[in-house]
Amino acid sequence: MNKLFQSILLMTILAANSWANVAPSSHADDSDQVRVAAMHFLQEAANGKQSAVDDLLVTPTEGRLQEKLALMMARKMELLSAGDLKEEPLEPVRVEGDWGLVVIRQKRPKADRDKVKLSKLLLHKEDDAWKVVPKAVFSDPSLNVSRNSQAQALLRWFRLNQRIWSRKYVAPLVKSEALPDAMQHLATAPHFNLKRLRDPFASYLARVSQHSNQVLQARRIKLASRPKEPLEEFDLSTLKLVAIYATHGKRVAMFEDSEGKGHTVEVGNHMGKYNGKITSIDDHGVHLLEEMINPLGEIEHKEMLLTLSSDKEKK
Repeated sequence: MNKLFQSILLMTILAANSWANVAPSSHADDSDQVRVAAMHFLQEAANGKQSAVDDLLVTPTEGRLQEKLALMMARKMELLSAGDLKEEPLEPVRVEGDWGLVVIRQKRPKADRDKVKLSKLLLHKEDDAWKVVPKAVFSDPSLNVSRNSQAQALLRWFRLNQRIWSRKYVAPLVKSEALPDAMQHLATAPHFNLKRLRDPFASYLARVSQHSNQVLQARRIKLASRPKEPLEEFDLSTLKLVAIYATHGKRVAMFEDSEGKGHTVEVGNHMGKYNGKITSIDDHGVHLLEEMINPLGEIEHKEMLLTLSSDKEKK
């Protein structure tokens, strides 16, 4: 009986060690990809490469959020180019499904207080690419960060550990930069590089408008050059939703075309004549976000719900 118990215990230990050695590999790969994407974004932003930064950002679907994001990034690029802001990624990284978070350290040499502090970069995986999700677009319908359990888990993780990380990554720098009382009279005024300062007479709104036009033009090119998927050959009126089921831990839907042929789709696939992208699949049906260019050259969005009764309802 003792030998049988020892054999079972040994097999259990070996199985646990095997799982511990294999299971984290995919998570580690995702963490590395998230870290690389964050470093790439911070580097391009520090170099002032606006077009490269735009490609690494999640594009909001709402026009007001696009304007808000443009204003925020224009201001941030000014601070980075003037040397008033420096950002660097730190060791803590975590991934939850299609969401990732990287802890970063911000330095503002000319600030009156909080010269060094912790911040974070939230990233979302879109079309196998990790993109940064600025706080300005958290409320965008296509993301809905406040109701996404994976994103909220990452933000809670950051808040719970923020004090510990501050002691490790912020406190040593603050102490090393503090001047003794006897040396305060030797402190000099900060040096200003006048060549990098923005022209106070230049129109800030004109600059933001130019940036918005550049983002719009880049989006038009991306829409026109994206490879078409099979269901984009069909009009939505000719497709019928016949089934929704789960496979490999994710929901998929099956559509039937006018010839009776079945097509299986999942979140992220495109369908219909107007760049319709599947944003979610739930008990109500398939949620679709259509993106089209109107006669004025502007991008318009329309949300659709395709139900099992094959009705198309506008949300």
